[in-house]
Amino acid sequence: MGETVPAANGFCSRCKSPGTAPTRYHRAMHNLAFADLLLFTRVAALGSLSAVARERDVPVSQVSRALARIEKTCGARLVHRSTHALALTPEGETFLHYCQHIAGCWRSWKARSPTSRARCAGWCGWRPAR
Repeated sequence: MGETVPAANGFCSRCKSPGTAPTRYHRAMHNLAFADLLLFTRVAALGSLSAVARERDVPVSQVSRALARIEKTCGARLVHRSTHALALTPEGETFLHYCQHIAGCWRSWKARSPTSRARCAGWCGWRPAR
């Protein structure tokens, strides 16, 4: 399950990132919503499920179930839980890096996207090539 994807050019064949990457993260990403990635980054940043729950105005149990679902989907324990605090596991640190990268790309796109500032209007015609 923790196998890597070697590539001849030194980049991961799935995400084009340097080196090799655990394939389980790539497969897992298809089953996670963008909201899950953002939730995980907030859990890591705040270090508390109850703080995330307060921030989102939801029950702590909902945040806890979401985190458990994320861990199950990834096939790895991402967070060490104790009664006093949360700490990321090495797998959690790796997953957090991916989540932050994806969230950063989304924010960058949203800031540059013309559709985020204005709405399209008008008629667009299309004719098949003859």
